[in-house]
Amino acid sequence: MVNLCPPALIYVVFSFAQILIDTYKGEFNTAFMKFIVATLVTFLLNSLCESGLGVISWIIVFIPFILMTFIVAMLLYIFGLKSTTGFFKKQKNKKKTNSDIKVDDSHHYPRGRTSPAYESFSN
Repeated sequence: MVNLCPPALIYVVFSFAQILIDTYKGEFNTAFMKFIVATLVTFLLNSLCESGLGVISWIIVFIPFILMTFIVAMLLYIFGLKSTTGFFKKQKNKKKTNSDIKVDDSHHYPRGRTSPAYESFSN
């Protein structure tokens, strides 16, 4: 067996699971195409590891997981869904008062005698 670096091995395991699911569902063309792509990507990831770019290989493997986590969190937040049930969160109808608004009628304009612009003119 070929020695695969950990990122390539993880990718092979996930790809193999997808290929098995597609084969079980009877989608043989999809499974075959995934096999070809998985072979090429595994070769790419292993080549990156052998070149000393293992960090890049790990990033390539985990970008889909990171993006999926971020997108799901944003959608749950935007649509106001509970992460456990998928139903909308009940919003409490609080009657908002404007008690936190403060009106200040004192204006702080510079006075003529203390203004720097006033002092630049000679009398």
